[in-house]
Amino acid sequence: MVQELREKELYQKGSLKQNFKPVPSRQIIGQKQALEALNFAVNLSTPNTHLVCLGPKGVGRTSLTLDILHQFAENKTAPQDWVYVAHFKELLHPKAIALPAGQGLLFAQKMAHQVDALKEDLKTSFSDESYQIQLAHIKQKYTAQKQADFNRLGDAVKSPYTTLSHTSNGIAVCPVKDGQILAPELFNALPLEERKFLLSEMKKAQVRLEKALTSGTFDAEEENEEILALQSRIAQKRIIKRWAVLHKNYDYLPEIKNFLEEAEKYILENLTAFTAHEENTWRLLAVNPFINNDPQKGAPVVAMGRLTLAALLGKIERVQQNGSLISDHTLIQAGALHQANGGFLVIEGKDLLNMPLVWQALKNALYTHKIQIESPIDEGIFAVRTLVPKAIPLDVKVILVGEPNLYYTLATKEEDFEELFKLQARFNEKMLRTSISEKEYVNVLADFMTHHHLLPFDVSAYNRLTEFGARLAQDQQGLSLRLTKLHDLMHEANFIAQKKGCKKVSFQEIDIALHQRENRLSYAREEWLENVKRGLLKLNLSGFATGQINALVVHELGAFQFGRPSRVTCRVRLGSGNVADIEREVSLGGTLHSKGVLILGAYLSAKYAQEYSLAMDASLVWEQSYSELDGDSASSAELYALLSAIGDIPLNQSIAVTGSVNQMGEIQAVGAVNDKIEGFFDTCCALGLTGKQGVLIPEVSVKNLMLSDRVREAVRNKKFHIWTVQTIEEGFAFLTGLTPAAADKKIKEALSHYHYLAKKA
Repeated sequence: MVQELREKELYQKGSLKQNFKPVPSRQIIGQKQALEALNFAVNLSTPNTHLVCLGPKGVGRTSLTLDILHQFAENKTAPQDWVYVAHFKELLHPKAIALPAGQGLLFAQKMAHQVDALKEDLKTSFSDESYQIQLAHIKQKYTAQKQADFNRLGDAVKSPYTTLSHTSNGIAVCPVKDGQILAPELFNALPLEERKFLLSEMKKAQVRLEKALTSGTFDAEEENEEILALQSRIAQKRIIKRWAVLHKNYDYLPEIKNFLEEAEKYILENLTAFTAHEENTWRLLAVNPFINNDPQKGAPVVAMGRLTLAALLGKIERVQQNGSLISDHTLIQAGALHQANGGFLVIEGKDLLNMPLVWQALKNALYTHKIQIESPIDEGIFAVRTLVPKAIPLDVKVILVGEPNLYYTLATKEEDFEELFKLQARFNEKMLRTSISEKEYVNVLADFMTHHHLLPFDVSAYNRLTEFGARLAQDQQGLSLRLTKLHDLMHEANFIAQKKGCKKVSFQEIDIALHQRENRLSYAREEWLENVKRGLLKLNLSGFATGQINALVVHELGAFQFGRPSRVTCRVRLGSGNVADIEREVSLGGTLHSKGVLILGAYLSAKYAQEYSLAMDASLVWEQSYSELDGDSASSAELYALLSAIGDIPLNQSIAVTGSVNQMGEIQAVGAVNDKIEGFFDTCCALGLTGKQGVLIPEVSVKNLMLSDRVREAVRNKKFHIWTVQTIEEGFAFLTGLTPAAADKKIKEALSHYHYLAKKA
């Protein structure tokens, strides 16, 4: 039976008493199961038991997850540091070396200090007097050898017509006349016969020279080796001195000890490049402090921002040099997996859905327990020197966060997903509202107020906040756990109170904040109402009409949604029992909307086609609707219009309808019922309240009502009405003013007439 609601049934006020004193609390409320699942997951050490945290945005699925992870991570041992160093035997494959937490950066700094000192030592050593004297002795020794060899060669070549001379190209046999060496121009001026004679003598001298060269004592390579040996002895002493402090502090780490020994050997083998101070050569001695962990802060907790392959696995930077892109171990950068290694990595799950390469990389890393940085790719005309750094062992717990359907979406798309992510934690969107839970709720809000240094909130303000929480939850007996929305409201109310010069925030400031927020976001609703006032959108809000009803829909525009009525019309004709959904026919009806229309046909057939088949067709349309419709919350309104058109029974246009219907004719709950009622009320106000207008809603939706002051005031003054209904029969009778039996009789008579006409045809 249709019942009219009283004002007190439209809203559930806060229960806090005037003497209530909130106690700020950081208690995590309403998420007991999620917290238990999280605690279980972080304590479980079984391999490949990663976690998915599910819940609607704004309930703290990320912030609460991070809080729990940080609490747990604080008590874990900080993981080791990692550095990358040059692999002197394979420069394209830098080595990764592990050090105790807090030691990686320190080792890099100490190494840099000793390398800088060594660079200065070598400059000083190879320019000081002692080295120059030793070098001079070596050169003097070999200069004497060279002069002795030259004299011997000169004796072998010397004749009245030839001699040995130094030229820019070395030593050469030269022609002689009258005891003087002939310059080329003088030689060319000689008579032909004389030139031939001198050339013959020079060839003989050249033969004697080549024979004498085989018995020379000077060896240039031997001189270079002796100079290099001198330099190596000096350099080695300097290296040993500079490396001593490093060996003292790090020889307990075999890989560091080996690196220092290989570095010493490489310097000595390539001493010429080092003494020439080639910067790229000296860079090979640098240590890249790749990952640094604070031993006092426990395990790392990393929340990824933008998800890319480089952000996950790290990358290798390159620099342009002489027309090529080059790289070395100092340009290797860590990714999120490196930073979270030994701890926890939190990833926004929706980012994985459209990034198969990132998912593949993450999956490979988790399966192999190694992080391999991807090599750079070729970049057009530039040649790329490809580095392949040694992989780093991986030990991490990955937590994906996302909407409630994320787990099933990923499990459907990725066959390996459930094998890696075996655990779930589900965050609730709302909690049960009781007098006790309201106090817990307010205590958490009071902690936010204290933490953010807001003005004190009085009891009326906290009651208003709990009421707003119930409105967000769309439940008189529930409180929304999307606390970020309440936090935003508290900030706005605090600003208003400060601007007014108040010492406290009361319910009035919160109401003003809500009103201002609505004004900022409601431009689309105001534009729609203006079109209604101007008659551009046709609505009948009074009188009776056949095959026509006002259904309620909700528009979502970002952070704002509003309800509004939309005219639904139905026409019937002789046919075979088909109910056509024009929205579906033109691809403007979503699947849920189409499902609702199909249910109408099923209801009609079950109720009225037991004795004979339906001999009529019907078409349903949402008038002046130009965007896609979805949802079945208006299926009861469509059925009322269909029955009205069949029986030629007028419907009351002052009453708007919401509610879905099943095949049994039962009216079912709908979402956003508050927005729908308020949307119809605002429309009635725009065109003029008559005192007869109202909304017919499902009886089961009464517990969802948290209506605005303006609607409750109108109901209190009998200017607007809200009725509840359980079945289509009751609702149709109410909308037509007939009894259920009388309405049913008229519909059957009409269908019988269609059947008669069909048989006659």
